[in-house]
Amino acid sequence: HAQSKKGERGRERGKEGREENSEDSMAGRYFNSVNITFGPHTSVSKLASLLASRSCIVITSKGSTARGVIDTIRDGLKGRTCNAYGDGVDFDGVFAVYDNAPPNPTIDDVTKAAEVMSEHEADAIIAIGGGSVLDLAKGVATLRSPGIPAGFLYKHLRHGKAFPLNFSPPPIFAIPTTHGTGSEVTMWATVWDTELERKYSLSHPRLYPEHAVIDPTLTVSCPEEVTVSTGLDALSHAMESVWNRNHNPIADALATKVIKVVPDALIHALSHPSCLHTRSTLLNASTLAGMCISGTKTAIAHSISYPLTLAFGLPHGLACSFTLPTVLRRIGQAGSAERIQPILDGLGVSTAEEGSDKLLHLFSRLHVGTHLTKYIPHPGSISKLDAPFLNKDRAGNSMLAMSNDEARQLAATAMEDILKRGE
Repeated sequence: HAQSKKGERGRERGKEGREENSEDSMAGRYFNSVNITFGPHTSVSKLASLLASRSCIVITSKGSTARGVIDTIRDGLKGRTCNAYGDGVDFDGVFAVYDNAPPNPTIDDVTKAAEVMSEHEADAIIAIGGGSVLDLAKGVATLRSPGIPAGFLYKHLRHGKAFPLNFSPPPIFAIPTTHGTGSEVTMWATVWDTELERKYSLSHPRLYPEHAVIDPTLTVSCPEEVTVSTGLDALSHAMESVWNRNHNPIADALATKVIKVVPDALIHALSHPSCLHTRSTLLNASTLAGMCISGTKTAIAHSISYPLTLAFGLPHGLACSFTLPTVLRRIGQAGSAERIQPILDGLGVSTAEEGSDKLLHLFSRLHVGTHLTKYIPHPGSISKLDAPFLNKDRAGNSMLAMSNDEARQLAATAMEDILKRGE
């Protein structure tokens, strides 16, 4: 009888523990301060009213300028007044343009662009482009905050110098031209340090853009590799927010929606690149995925991606997504099925193994293997790469713990699996 009572008490304690763990799994927080406007042809029509009387600088890339995006914005803002040199000064179009945004902006790139903004006395930023453009804009906004000294980025990113309490960057109006970054609704910016061969994450709540304009017409001209890479970037953001120690119910729900729509939309976009409905689906999904990670940050797949981008020039979207099937399978094997249920629901499968197989099939249809081998000759190139695959700010968020060697081998295995599947 005593043993029976003891067993009952043990079972009760176990039950209480499971209930507490279950409650912990439902805990979390969510915040996002970005105003968002959706719709075709809204990028120009909305800007004039958003900017009010503020002078502005457009930060973009040479590609956007070549495609006529800047001319369109300039025409849309003609006749507007600004306060550049006093109230009510007329000017013809945008006040200044900086279109030297590179892929993977460095601290030096941010500093140069901030100097241009200072020279033109602009007090607002229009960031129009992909993730690198938006990253650059957030870096520039940081340096243009009143009282930020020269060299602050180096001290902050390399040595952890804190933001001043009165940090007040100029407002950012973000207009994505690819459907993957999600940066238009986050406070994160990736900045690279080529001297130390490191990637840093710039982050502050006041770096959320003031407004995001989601205009699918700007994504129609995306070539195939950019379409695939950025679309898979959005898929990665959604999945990474789920197998994340910072997960929350809102991100879970948004992630399921993103994972459900991105695969079919990506396949359709390759055969119908001018389909505005498909581009709108992908761009909206990208923004939702950005909202997922705006509170959770990314995790192990992104951690593994950084040395591959540095060493091989692998585009970010491919780098952070080709490991997704392998990570999903490993998490399933680790017994975390309940945590990845939002992913399984989105993929329409019952198990992690089925989900991994479905992702590999998707990658085959999207020719991911072909895109990968443009940059990485073969999986052995990854196995031989002597680099840190575990970024503490990203790997630390992951539900899947591993060593640096295990992370390197996971990436090599992931590439092997994709190439074996073929196209």
